Amino acid sequence: MVPYSNSQYRLDSSWNIEVDDSIKNISIHCAPKYDCHLIMYSQNSLKQPHSIYQLDLNSKESEFIRQRPVPNYDSSL
Repeated sequence: MVPYSNSQYRLDSSWNIEVDDSIKNISIHCAPKYDCHLIMYSQNSLKQPHSIYQLDLNSKESEFIRQRPVPNYDSSL
């Protein structure tokens, strides 16, 4: 993620969203306000169904929101 402040992207303060999966797809799901410090992103992979997380851009902490139900899905497999 690249922080945005004072009408500029701060590339010197950029960071990656860490995910516990070697093959993944991450995208912005929702940014409710232009200048909000909370965004929602979605993640899916070959091993995990589509999931939505909320990310605090100040603390860099993610919170799991929900996961798409998939019949017979077992995360331990």
